[in-house]
Amino acid sequence: MKKIYVAILFTAIAFGLKAQCTPDNSLNQPGYYPEQLDTAQIAQAYNMVLQLRIPTDTMVTFLGQTIKADIDSIKLVSVNGMPSGFTYVCNVPTCTFEPMQTYCAVISGTATAQQQGVYPLKLAILAYAHGTIFGSTTNFPPQPDTIDRFSLVVGQGSVGIQTVDANKNFKIFPNPANDILRIWI
Repeated sequence: MKKIYVAILFTAIAFGLKAQCTPDNSLNQPGYYPEQLDTAQIAQAYNMVLQLRIPTDTMVTFLGQTIKADIDSIKLVSVNGMPSGFTYVCNVPTCTFEPMQTYCAVISGTATAQQQGVYPLKLAILAYAHGTIFGSTTNFPPQPDTIDRFSLVVGQGSVGIQTVDANKNFKIFPNPANDILRIWI
């Protein structure tokens, strides 16, 4: 009986890890979405969902020739450069993504005051592809690559105040304000 409970527990944990994000199947163009990550606020739980759609092919240079390579899959090996205590999880356990399907990954953690700053992220991947060389289909060796277009910013979460020229005419309303404050200049 204990074995059944343990099996159910591990299944629930595995399902929970996989279900932390849902792929956005409305995406139809290959790429990474959104373009930039949200700012992580100090002492607040951070959960950022990245959507990934892998292209079907790419061009590679092989023996001095530029040829079309069909992508079989891309595996996310690691996300380097995150602040201590931040992790990532993919919606598929192996973080292996096939072409023209949408996948997602969640970056999560809670930043401390000592971690304030900008963290350039490096997503280490392995690309698996094949192509036709001299009339024969060839599986290329896995190609390591790094996606380095994302940065995680850890900020204070405070509202900045800017000095306004006193000679300008402006009105602030409503006064007092609860949720929304409007400024007319």
